[in-house]
Parts: sequence; structure tokens; C-alpha cells
Amino acid sequence: MAAATFDITIEQGATWRRSFQWLTPGPDEDTPGEPYDLTGCTALMQIRPNYGSPTLLLEATEQDGIILGEDGQITISLDGSKTINVTGRKARYDLLVSFPGQPASDEDRVLEGVVTIKRAVSVRAEVAS
Repeated sequence: MAAATFDITIEQGATWRRSFQWLTPGPDEDTPGEPYDLTGCTALMQIRPNYGSPTLLLEATEQDGIILGEDGQITISLDGSKTINVTGRKARYDLLVSFPGQPASDEDRVLEGVVTIKRAVSVRAEVAS
């Protein structure tokens, strides 16, 4: 299954939060399928300047920023203390999900896209530290 493409904008130093529901493929492109049960799944989202770039701008997991629901609901929340360190103007991201019992190399890429970074002018001292 191909990853959905969804471009995002992150405002540096501000909280970024999005929720979506991951559904199985439907019988045709106009009919959605059933939600995936994400109980026990693991997730990883990384933002990098470019494909294959060794420089990691930001990372979130189900322990830190990603909530997975049994109804296919995926919520990603990156608070200002994380987004303050995201620099540049454009980057790339993807979101991977692994189901319980699968080998680590058997992951589904759920989302991918371009990240537009809106640089901050005002930054609270407690966020920047």
C-alpha cells in the first residue's frame, strides 16, 4: 500500500498537532475501508532536511508525541520545545507504523510529505532552553 502524501507546515516554537484516521483500502477509490486496529503498534515519525539526509531535525514515537488508537486514529503532537529546534525553510517527513509480531523491518509507511517551516520571531525563554 502506498503512503498518503500530506504536506505540513510547522511554526517554529509553537505546538503542532494533527489527527487522522488510517483506514484499510475500500472496495473502490470512492469507498473507504475499515479502520486499522493500532493496539500494540509502534510508530516513528522523522523530519529531515532531505531524503537520506543524516541530519535529523525532529523525531516522534508512540512514547513521545504519537498516540495510536484501536479505531485507526493517529494523533501527532509536537510541542514548542521540540519545534523550536526545527530550522531551515523546507524539509521532508514520513510516518512509519509497525504491527505487533512483525519484524522491525516490516513497517508500513502511512504518511509522507514536505514540511514547510515558518521561522519564529518571538521565542519564550522556557521553550528555547
